[in-house]
Amino acid sequence: MNATTFWDMDLNLLDAEKDRDFIIVRVLERGTDLEIGLIESVYSQREIIFGTGEDHGSIEKDH
Repeated sequence: MNATTFWDMDLNLLDAEKDRDFIIVRVLERGTDLEIGLIESVYSQREIIFGTGEDHGSIEKDH
């Protein structure tokens, strides 16, 4: 991860699992192409989609 992308954080304190959603959002908002590739290799597509907090519809549909 790039110190410029995480200018306000100590990179040594970030935990890939505990801080997953924060890392995903920050990289998608401010990261380099290389960092985006890195999160795509570390996290599943589902984790990335849900990490953004976007509502992509419920898996279960109300009838």
